[in-house]
Amino acid sequence: MNGTPPNAARVLVVDDEPNITELVAMALRYEGFNVKTAATGRGAISAVSQFDPALVILDVMLPDIDGMEVLRRLNTSGRKVPIIFLTAKDATEDKVHGLTIGGDDYVTKPFSIEELMARVRVVLRRHGSGSDHENGRLALADLELDDEAHEVRRSGQVIALTTTEYRLLRYLLINAGRVLTRSQILDHVALRLRRRRERPRDVHQLPAAQGRPLRAAARAHGARRRLRAPRAQKLMRLTRSLSGRLMVGMVVLVVLGLLIADIGTYTLLQQSLLSRIDDQLRSGHDAAVIGLGGETREGSGPTSPFPVGTVVELVDPSGKLLAAPKVSTPLGSPVPTALPVLPSHLATAGTDQPVTPYTVNGTGGVGHFRMTEWTENFFHGNIVVLAIPLTDVDSTLSQLLALEAVVGVAVVLATGLVSLLIIRFGLRPLDRMRAVAQEIAAGDLSRRVEPATSDTEIGRLGLALNGMLAQIESAFAARTASESRLRRFIADASHELRTPLTSVRGYAEMLRRGAEKSPEDSAVARRRIEDESVRMSEIVDDMLVLARLGQGRPLEKRPVDLQVVARDAVADAQVLAPRREIKLEAPNPVLVAGDDTRLRQALGNLVRNAIVHTPGDTPVDVRVAAVNGMAHVTVVDHGPGVNPEERARVFEPFYRADPSRSRDSGGAGLGLSIVAAVAGAHGGAVKVEDTPGGGATFDLEIPTSAPQA
Repeated sequence: MNGTPPNAARVLVVDDEPNITELVAMALRYEGFNVKTAATGRGAISAVSQFDPALVILDVMLPDIDGMEVLRRLNTSGRKVPIIFLTAKDATEDKVHGLTIGGDDYVTKPFSIEELMARVRVVLRRHGSGSDHENGRLALADLELDDEAHEVRRSGQVIALTTTEYRLLRYLLINAGRVLTRSQILDHVALRLRRRRERPRDVHQLPAAQGRPLRAAARAHGARRRLRAPRAQKLMRLTRSLSGRLMVGMVVLVVLGLLIADIGTYTLLQQSLLSRIDDQLRSGHDAAVIGLGGETREGSGPTSPFPVGTVVELVDPSGKLLAAPKVSTPLGSPVPTALPVLPSHLATAGTDQPVTPYTVNGTGGVGHFRMTEWTENFFHGNIVVLAIPLTDVDSTLSQLLALEAVVGVAVVLATGLVSLLIIRFGLRPLDRMRAVAQEIAAGDLSRRVEPATSDTEIGRLGLALNGMLAQIESAFAARTASESRLRRFIADASHELRTPLTSVRGYAEMLRRGAEKSPEDSAVARRRIEDESVRMSEIVDDMLVLARLGQGRPLEKRPVDLQVVARDAVADAQVLAPRREIKLEAPNPVLVAGDDTRLRQALGNLVRNAIVHTPGDTPVDVRVAAVNGMAHVTVVDHGPGVNPEERARVFEPFYRADPSRSRDSGGAGLGLSIVAAVAGAHGGAVKVEDTPGGGATFDLEIPTSAPQA
């Protein structure tokens, strides 16, 4: 690659990942930009004042102050420079916030180098800064290309070019002073032509309908018809609810009770009234005979008067009337014409013995008569008929029916109203439970139903529901926490993998764009691709270990001497940090039943964590001991320690106290989470405490396999 043109636009690249910084800087230099890099927020602010860039490509997550704060401080100090955020934070709220506070563009990792370069040119052109190329004008000697007017001039004369020729000339002028390969030129021109050929395909014309019958449009204002639910369905809807069933059941019971009472009252009164008339008929023998001109029997008592309208007739055995009927009539009143309708056959019980009274129809406005008959010896065996009209009885019974109907309807209505009030009042707790259930369904799982007592049925239901709700709330809380951890794990894993993926993709793209022609750039690109591939493999391996331990897969259990494991871990650490003072205190063997590989990994992570997060001259102590049936492996450092608010999360996957994600300040944040998972799989635990005098003490405890000496 040739040197940078003297009038090239200056671009500042700020990222705490050296791979990303080097990649973007290389790509910008290949595009002819003057590039400077920084790794911290404060370094970026200082570089802006010294380098005076036309554009800043800024990471968000930086070790000291984040990119958002860098932009705010630049704006406050009056150094307003175009900003392109380049970060792995791809949440919509992060993008909106970055663009709202003044960012000109927002690019997320992994990204395409070609797309990033295009966005750089667009931002520079928008702000009118940078080289003539970024302002839309390209020039070389007496040749000038105006990108806005889409014209090419040579010595002031317009040159007519085809679209392909124009694109090719523009590409060559942009890369003036650079050596371009034939494949790069062909790829660029072919890409432009392919885009031009594909562009017209975005619009398609649909064929017109031919011979297709048109459907009549719906009448917007026409009469609407709907199905009406029959009464049976309305009744079914009423009986679906508990209150409706209770009210209907109570009303039905009252109606049945009234019917039974009314029928009984009517029957008893009817029998009582008929019994009185029957007594009059049985005792009216002598009065009837006297009324027909006969004589009373010896020893008979005084006769009582008959009711008005009583009829006495003398008929022969065939039913032929032998004398005019005698009708009981008050003095001065007209003689009634109502007579009983005699049956076709008159039954007799014997001479002078009246038959059991029975009811027959009447004439002359009288509906019924109660009559009896007997064979009278005084009248030579002819039959005497005695009939009393039932007009008063029928009237009394009719009035009773009317009264019962009115009273029954009133009682049914009152029962329905009172039942409705009682049921609504009694079921009001259920309505409150329904309202609480709706609030719970809306997301408020902390609500509880009332009443919740053992005194009533609804109260006992409330107790049962509250118990169920407590279980549901705890289950939802556990699920929410699990989902939150899973989302955070996925987001962190995605964040950790984006940086190496960006490096691999970017350096591979740079090799395709011409870096392979430069031995130095080609070596850097290949080395970075290999390093980032190894980094991704390590992250994926650690994630697989966590996943397998989280699934509860059985570990290989065999006797493991933690004294030997600790000695090997200290030896490995001394190789990595030969100037570090690392002491081992393990006077006796400590045997546990566990997986040797996982225990070595856990102890190695603890020691490596102490080395990485403490200054180089800080000593580290490793102690192994058995206390009360528990094996303790303690790693003590004398560094800055762990803040109290960080202790609760220090064993979470991908968590790091450092807000940035640079490999210079630690790994991916999986080491301590693997330690916690290994400890849990062995029935133990790990905890962190402050070291007296400063620092952190990590204590890994696991049950021993046998009594220790």
